Amino acid sequence: LKPYLAIPSLKKYEVMTAKLNLSLAYTYLGEYNRAKPFLLEVLAETSPETERLLYSNALRLMGCLELFRNDLPTALDYLGKAAQSLNQSSSLDHYLCRKWIAICQFMMSPKKADFREHLEEVRKEACQIQHWESMRDIDFHLATTLKDKKMFQHLYCGTPISNYRRRLLEAFGPAEIPT
Repeated sequence: LKPYLAIPSLKKYEVMTAKLNLSLAYTYLGEYNRAKPFLLEVLAETSPETERLLYSNALRLMGCLELFRNDLPTALDYLGKAAQSLNQSSSLDHYLCRKWIAICQFMMSPKKADFREHLEEVRKEACQIQHWESMRDIDFHLATTLKDKKMFQHLYCGTPISNYRRRLLEAFGPAEIPT
């Protein structure tokens, strides 16, 4: 994406989309300090009135980035703004905001039954819409927050992706790795 961003004839929307995608890649790799400047730039250069989807996705990704950095109050703030900017639409983007809000609330208060129940409802919705990545995200945070060994083993054995396994091990802590 960096060479793409160097093309001088790109329109603003194309540049902002590339920067959002680049920040997504950096966030996935755990390189949050490299992702954040791109997200801040997208937020500064877009608005909810003219580029609502770009703007809300940048807010959502910023919320996820802060959640992964364990700054849960800041994450919840960004995620709430993202959901609000989508005006309660029934889109997948709005669902993803609600999912990350539910994960964040659960992580902040894992013993609070309401938050656990809400997270389970969001998980059921992911199953209904067949959004398997969301189910895996929710299971990841349930397993790592509750230190659920059975769920950890299910997630670990269920993916061949080494980066995901590494993130799971880092978040879960010392664990017996299934063979």
